[in-house]
Order: sequence, then structure tokens, then C-alpha cells
Amino acid sequence: MSTFRFLFTLSFVPYLTSCAALEGEEDSAIQPPVECPAQLLEIQTGCNLASCGSGASNITYSTATISADLGSQWTIVSWAASEIADEDENTTLEYDSVSSNGLRGATATKQHKRTPVIHRQVHTPSRLEQLNFQRKLRSKPIVVENFRNPRVGTAIQGRTENIYPRESLFQSTACNSDGPKSCGASMLCVIEEGQTSGSCESRIQLKYKGTRSTAEELTATVRAVGEFAAVVVDEADNAQVSDDDVSELVRRFDEHIGPRLHQFFGMPKQNGKDRDGNGVVILFFTSKVSSEGQSVVGFFEPQDLEPSATNSESNVADILYLQPPSGQISLDNLSGTIAHEYQHLINFYAKVIIAESEQEELWLDEGLSTFAEDLVGYGDDAFRNVLAYLLNASDTSLTGYGLIHSSAAEADSFERRGAAYLLVRYWFERAGDTQFPDGPGEVTGAAGVQAIRSLVQSEDTGIDAFTASGVSWDKILEEFFSKVAIDGSEADCRPSFGFKEPETDSYTNLQRGLSLRQTIQLSTGESLELSGPQLVSLESKEVPFPINGAEFHKISVPTGYVGLSISGPSAVRASMRILSGI
Repeated sequence: MSTFRFLFTLSFVPYLTSCAALEGEEDSAIQPPVECPAQLLEIQTGCNLASCGSGASNITYSTATISADLGSQWTIVSWAASEIADEDENTTLEYDSVSSNGLRGATATKQHKRTPVIHRQVHTPSRLEQLNFQRKLRSKPIVVENFRNPRVGTAIQGRTENIYPRESLFQSTACNSDGPKSCGASMLCVIEEGQTSGSCESRIQLKYKGTRSTAEELTATVRAVGEFAAVVVDEADNAQVSDDDVSELVRRFDEHIGPRLHQFFGMPKQNGKDRDGNGVVILFFTSKVSSEGQSVVGFFEPQDLEPSATNSESNVADILYLQPPSGQISLDNLSGTIAHEYQHLINFYAKVIIAESEQEELWLDEGLSTFAEDLVGYGDDAFRNVLAYLLNASDTSLTGYGLIHSSAAEADSFERRGAAYLLVRYWFERAGDTQFPDGPGEVTGAAGVQAIRSLVQSEDTGIDAFTASGVSWDKILEEFFSKVAIDGSEADCRPSFGFKEPETDSYTNLQRGLSLRQTIQLSTGESLELSGPQLVSLESKEVPFPINGAEFHKISVPTGYVGLSISGPSAVRASMRILSGI
């Protein structure tokens, strides 16, 4: 474990108003409005000590002086950036304060949190059940080399001839990957793996595995085939899924979810063809999903894109597994889950199959999928994750375990998903002012869309996907955590200090985007109260600190002044911002 030191010194550093740090050359995409009367006062940080930038193992990053003449209440945002830190790595900060009259401030040891703050709207039994299932599902190993150079075709088998004589269906039932939609609106083109043509099928046999040790063969009915998605239902559940629900889900995917996600993330196709050659993603509804947990809405199984030669239990198909609609599982629930899981499918296809790279790092993959939910206007879970992060902001790492988890499985948490979603949203808004005009799936403005698409459609993963743009990781964290600290406070009206105002999605009539200090009305009728990141009093020493995370502190300086410096290991870049009371 590395060690940082926060040392309060008496060296003087001049102050200035807060324009310079976020609006330099690297941040030219964000410009302040012409008129912005509300602007926070910021203490300028620099370093004039002998230890600044030295070659020693510990260096001083920056120093500042906080004067009571400028204000009595201050917020300090400190962060630690590392592009090479292990996911389980944290560090330690030491705080020591000395006031202008030479009196030492009170010190106390902050408790190292190992469990999240329990909030009834965040850590509900149903959400925890879904999260624990996803952790278990991802524990299955992925050998990326097995996905290289796939051939079009599927391991799904046609079963239509078991019901009707084949000659009674169409004059010709043949199809191929160049014209998979020739089968019509109620049949799938089923092409045997490695072949170039197949047959139109209204009834298919496929495998369901989930977290089981072995797969189970299931027979399913093709209920509808749209432009981008097909609804296929387990024959045991056919009566439970109404024609109206089938039509509505296909409509939502074809008009809105599919087109918008394709713009932002790309299409799961190589050389114009998807994995199984049928031209659509299969939305497979089966009550078998409920055996993973009554609250598990759906999932994507990466192994289904693996050839059967290396995985005999693979369907070799683009599939999302979903619970049938019910009183517990609404169409809005399903729509948000479909968007979330479809991003995972697109991302895996882009990274592992097309770019022949590594699977996306879990923290960013979940951040992108959470962003996808909000992007299409079904963001209830995304907003709950943000609330979880704000309650535990000073203990959460973007990339690692943070201070509230102790394993890789636990690290995929509501808190980290909330933080990663906000980072993706910041990156999207930083690139440009994309607009969402009225109309399903429509987006105008290429810069923001391209910023997100570049994260997915490249061989880079994790932090490298961001720094490939030429902006340093430390600069990204400076801008991002500053937004988190200030957004929605009305203390500063410059765009560089806040997220874009939330909007009503014209397709769903639900909120898209958010302010970190607002009341959000969820689709369920519930309200979420966001109040910004929880602040921690700056009065402790030997405090654990999450690498690639931030701490948000409050400090009172009623008289005189306090000198401040931040020091730490040369392998990690730490820094701070000091802002008038928020």
C-alpha cells in the first residue's frame, strides 16, 4: 500500500478566481457562457517547496494557502490518478493541520468502511439479487482467442418441420446471410455454422445455461422479427407473453433502442453480418431466467458468440436472455435491461471479435451500459447507482476495489457503476453539445456521439480508451471530480463545473440526464433525492484513499489562514482543488 501525505504548512500561495484550472488549452471544448454571474472563488494551487517534483519516492504535488479573509467555508476536492495501479490497490493519506496562530487542529482516525451505506432506494433486495447474479455469471472465464475469425452461422437448430410439412410453408424456404429478412415477420433465417445458406424457421431449438453447470435444450417459437430484433419465446411461456407485449418490445427496439445505441456504440456486425447471419439480435424470453433469481430481468452471455468447436454449449448467436413480462417485470424494466445488455453485446463484439483485443474492463463496460439505459430514457437504475455513489463518493474507486469492497467480484458495485456512468456522461458532454430532437432514436451533433463510439470501437480498453484522445488521465480526473463536487449547487454557472441540464426523453416521457442536486421522478412513481457527494470533515490523519477515486472534504477557516500541501509517491499523481463553500 502506497502512502500519501496531506501536510498543512504556513507557506503563502496567492489566490485567484477559478477560471484557469479547467479552461486551459486541454479543455478548449468547454467554454464559459458570455454572462455567468455565479462563479466560485478558487485558491490557486502550485508548489514552491524543495520537495516539489523531486526524484524521491515521495514528492509534493501542490501547495496552497487558505485565508479567512476570502471565506470561512471551503470545499477541497482531492484525487489520486494512476494508469497502472492494480485493481485492489488503495493508498493512505496523512492529514496534519496547523492554523496561523500555531495551534494544531483536532485529529481523529476515519473508520475504514467495508460495507456500503444502506439506502432503501439503492440496496433493495431485488437490485442486490440482480447484481449478485451478474457477478456470478461473469465469474466464468473468457478465452478471447477462441473468438477470433468467426464464421457466420449458428448452432441453433430449426424445428419447424416437426409441426408442419416443410413444403406447406413457402414456395421456397431457403435463405442466406445476404438476405436473412426474406423469411418474413414471423420466421428466422437459421444458417448452420460454417454454411452460407439455411432455412426459414418459425420454431427453433437452442440452449439455456446461465449459471448452471450444464446447458438445457429448449424449444422456442419465433413470435416476431423486426428490423433489428426478433422476439423468440420459450414454448413453456408462450401463453404468458401477449401479442401486444411482443409488438411493443419490437417497436421500441426497432424505432428507438436499436437506432440510438447503434449510433453511439456501433452495430454488432463484421463485414455487414452478425454472428448467426440472421440480421437481428434475438430477444429470448424464458422463465428459466427467474431460476437465477426472481428479480433477475435479463442478461447477455458472451460465450454465445464463441464457435461450437471450442464451446459445445454455445448457441453461436446474438442473444439476450429475458424474463417474460409480468406484474414484477414491466416493459420499462425490460427496455432498460435490453439497452444495458445490448451495449455489453456490442462492446464484446467490437473489442474481442472485430478489434481482436481484450474484453472491455468491467468498470468501463458497466459504466457504458448504465449510460445506455439513460441514453434511451429508461434510466431508473442508472439514477439509483448515482445515488449510491454520491453516498459513498470518498470511498469509491473508478477502476478498483475502493474502500468499501475487498474483492474483484464485490468491486462491481452500485457505487462504482454510478461513478463510471457519470464519467462516461462527462466524456460525452465534454466533446460537444449533442441534441436529441423529438422523434424516436434521433440524435444530432457528431462530436459527443463520436467520443462515446471511440471508447467502444477501438482496441483500447479501460483508461487507455480515454487517454487515446490525447488528454491525460490526471486531467480527465481533475475535470470529472470537479464536476461531481459542484454540479447542481448553483454556486457556479459555467458549463465546465456542471453536467448538462436533464431533459425529458420525447420517446419515453421519462428523464434523460441528471443534476447531482435534484429530485428525480422515477418511472415507478418513486422520487430520488440527490444532494451532491457526501462531504467529509478534513480533520483526520492516516486515512485510506481510493486510487482513481476522489475525496470531497469541507473545511472551516473562521480566522487567519491555513497552509496546505499534498504529497505522495512519485508513481501516483495526486492533486487537489480548493473552492469556496458549496
